[in-house]
Amino acid sequence: MTFVRKSELARRLGVSRPRISQYVALGLPVRHDGLVELEQACEWIVANVIDQWTDDVSPAFRAAERILSGN
Repeated sequence: MTFVRKSELARRLGVSRPRISQYVALGLPVRHDGLVELEQACEWIVANVIDQWTDDVSPAFRAAERILSGN
């Protein structure tokens, strides 16, 4: 398991820190110490995030898929 700070998750997904905070408000799992398990977070993003403007997948979704596939 790889645990990262929310700021590191944002960097890896290519989104802003406030976007990660929005995901947390929507249910992205976060530990009590504020760390996020990377694979679990990516799985949540793949299952829950679409681009609100186009109803297509977001850049975070694509990045999460790459992380999960090991690329």
